[in-house]
Amino acid sequence: MSCDRPRDGQRVPVVDLLAQFGNADHRPASARFEMTEHTFGGRSRASLVVPAESRIVWTLLVPRRARLVLWAGVPDVNGAASAAFRVGASDGRVYVTVTEQTVSSDETMRQGWVPVTADLSPFAGRKLSIFYRPDRIRWQVIIGTHILSGSPGIVYLGEPVIDTDRDGVREYMKRRTTRAQ
Repeated sequence: MSCDRPRDGQRVPVVDLLAQFGNADHRPASARFEMTEHTFGGRSRASLVVPAESRIVWTLLVPRRARLVLWAGVPDVNGAASAAFRVGASDGRVYVTVTEQTVSSDETMRQGWVPVTADLSPFAGRKLSIFYRPDRIRWQVIIGTHILSGSPGIVYLGEPVIDTDRDGVREYMKRRTTRAQ
């Protein structure tokens, strides 16, 4: 069994990115970002409505065995469209694209919300560095959106969270408490 695999299979949300949105940096700065509830495919989700060309950056500690999970939606208000949903991480020196997924308005209308997941476990816990900062690196977790076709104007990020297993939650809470002291 790999030490990176959830020990009991149970995933637990540990960081609610909607609740942390007030602490996030977002671009374009002058654009409107809105929290609301939206429904695709008969399923309502708490959502961030963002410009189709946007970037949101949360700076935070990343739990061990972490995974970012969000539900993407592209409306067809101006006709067929598609957008890329990119999840990345940066320590302020290096940016890494973790995943990039294309979601279309046709796909959204056909199946509803489209799941997007990104494995953030490489950005958690101790890291070798010439700057010795074990367990204290606050990563920039970035969600970017980019229009690939059409002109949707906006896209939806439904229920974006970072989850982990139960042991990861305990370790994360301990690290956060230790860091605050």
